[in-house]
Amino acid sequence: MQDIAKEVKSTAEIIDTVSKILADASRWAVIKVNNATSRTLRRLRGARAHGAFAKLPADSIGPFQSDVFGSKSSEGGIVTGTTGLIVYGLDDEGTALKISWVVPFVGGNEARAEVTGPNAGFSLCRGEIAGGNKKTTTRFAMGENAALSPRVSGWRTCGECKALFFALDAGLCPGNVTRGRQRPIVIGEGGQLLNEPRYGAHQAAGLIFQLPFGVPGPNRESGWRKCTRCKAIFFDGFADKKGVCPKWPAPRPGHVAEAGGQDFFLPFDIPLMPGQQNDWRFCDRRFVLFYWPHNADSDCAAGGKHHPRPFNYVLDHL
Repeated sequence: MQDIAKEVKSTAEIIDTVSKILADASRWAVIKVNNATSRTLRRLRGARAHGAFAKLPADSIGPFQSDVFGSKSSEGGIVTGTTGLIVYGLDDEGTALKISWVVPFVGGNEARAEVTGPNAGFSLCRGEIAGGNKKTTTRFAMGENAALSPRVSGWRTCGECKALFFALDAGLCPGNVTRGRQRPIVIGEGGQLLNEPRYGAHQAAGLIFQLPFGVPGPNRESGWRKCTRCKAIFFDGFADKKGVCPKWPAPRPGHVAEAGGQDFFLPFDIPLMPGQQNDWRFCDRRFVLFYWPHNADSDCAAGGKHHPRPFNYVLDHL
């Protein structure tokens, strides 16, 4: 929160500085661009302005950062206003944000924002212009639809196996075995299990998480479902692979997605914001999401410890 407060204070100071630079122009606009996305906005080509820029726009705007600049009418110009156009790239697939503003000598002010390209549906934007017809403040904001998606609360970390599970139904934990919580020696012939362990429930620990569902977006991975057996969240994106569920008898089956359950879109490799926790990883043996910093004390249903894949998942918590 302190970082956000510093950014707001810094932006206010820049707006004040730009306003003073523009003060002598007959028509001017202080322009603020808010990037409320997990991607960097990169200016694709030279910004255009009728008149002049009092402060040039930045070449790029980082995730959850802002840029402030200004345009003004030409010095010594008669019956002139100021207009401008900037195009920012959102990704490598051709998605772009186009912003424009008009502060005319005669007529009304305008501020327009538009996202175009193959992933335009992931984003939302708006432009606002305030003030008189001479000195205006213009704000453009860029966000992600996925950030506004509905969420299911009640997900917790299991203190035993370190996997994420739905705490309203304790499920089955591979790290919580009855008879002294030790893995028994399994003796069998022809697949017949003679010494069957009994798994206990997950043990809720730590934060309460909220998982987004139903709305795709950049750096959002779909295919995450709740297992109807063990109640852990697992990756259901492979047709022929379902991980390992701590459900006996042997051989241990794969996870089974809850009928009619939500398809969760989990964010990964994005900047960490207040109210979020990162370092969640995908176990490519059990197919669950687990908390990487505590993996040394984990228990994987496939045996041993969880084995992580590179994606760094970021989860919202209460």
